[in-house]
Amino acid sequence: MKNQYKIDKKLVNSWAKEFQIIGTSAVVALILCIVIGVLGTALLILSIYASDFFRGALAVLLIIYAIYRLFFYRYVVFSKRYKVLCNLYGTNEWLRTTEFLDDRIILTEHNATNTVYYENIKKIKENDSYILIILKDNLSIRLYKDAFIDCSWEDCKSLILSKQNNK
Repeated sequence: MKNQYKIDKKLVNSWAKEFQIIGTSAVVALILCIVIGVLGTALLILSIYASDFFRGALAVLLIIYAIYRLFFYRYVVFSKRYKVLCNLYGTNEWLRTTEFLDDRIILTEHNATNTVYYENIKKIKENDSYILIILKDNLSIRLYKDAFIDCSWEDCKSLILSKQNNK
């Protein structure tokens, strides 16, 4: 069983768009950014009434940081990761292939290959168009439901669940 799709800049940008609050640390970061933005706004109002340039400049910096962190940071991070992989692979697009064998999962991205064993799968999250296989080390394998070559997602899911039950 095989899942294969092309990674390009458009796909990586879509990952940044769908990246939302995931995990406790992301929730804490979101709350801190909101608090920083509110504090910056309050400080800006106070500095306007007090005619304090230094506080006003600090307030503007806090507001700009909060806006950047809330709305643009994830795009910058995903863009940098994409550029690093482009430089590493020497191309702007490449294939990611996930093969489900009887005893292991083979992940191939361009010319790099990794092996994952079924017992390392912690859980499976499904969406309308994609699947995330979450591993014990909190890494994940992304599959697209329409990218299966010689089977369907239901067939693949049955294989994964049967291998997990055989632990």
